[in-house]
Amino acid sequence: METGVSIRGMTSDELFAAGEAIAKPCFTLAASGEGQVMGYWGGSRADLPDEFPPEVKFERRRHITSVDGALLARLGSEAPAVVSLYEWIDRDEESHLQVETDARKPWPTLGFSGEPLYATERVSFPPFEALCLHGSARVGDWLGSLGLRRYQYWKAPREIVEAYDRTYQARLGELHAGADLVVGGWHDMWPEDDYYMPAEMTYVLRTLRDAEPWYTVWYSPMSRGCFARTHVT
Repeated sequence: METGVSIRGMTSDELFAAGEAIAKPCFTLAASGEGQVMGYWGGSRADLPDEFPPEVKFERRRHITSVDGALLARLGSEAPAVVSLYEWIDRDEESHLQVETDARKPWPTLGFSGEPLYATERVSFPPFEALCLHGSARVGDWLGSLGLRRYQYWKAPREIVEAYDRTYQARLGELHAGADLVVGGWHDMWPEDDYYMPAEMTYVLRTLRDAEPWYTVWYSPMSRGCFARTHVT
């Protein structure tokens, strides 16, 4: 862990400790594991045929991954019983992400032909943006001493942000090592993002296998539905 950076009475060590204080539980899913199967990668889902009938504007769909919503329930999040991420391909060969979340179809009743994934409970360390927004009163007071509000994380002094980010990236690399996807925890900001996603939104998962691209899935308690995003660098 990097030490020695201090700005306006806040040291990098204090920021790391503040990050540890709001670290979240999460799960990594991987094909190498044991115990109960909590996800699948690739293959097909028996109740959702890969090919569409000719009267539909979409031609076929590709199953990317599915996750048992029980994992999110164990993290204390509201979420569907099953989350399945698909790529739908239309007859012009354009692709569209689709998330299937029918709660009437419990996980144990579904048939998958893909690779089984096993879950391991882990800890998700927050990025700097999350620390500024959700960190302790001490973090908020420090930002205030710099003339910043919590949401103005991009204006924080570069030296201490870079020190924090080096530790964050190291922790993220440890979390992602050997995993096919991550369920829950803190999310990253991507180059195309204008702001850090509000806490009201549930971060469902991020794919790691076969990146790029990466896919993220979110659950909105307002619409009670999921949506997916594609990310490239």
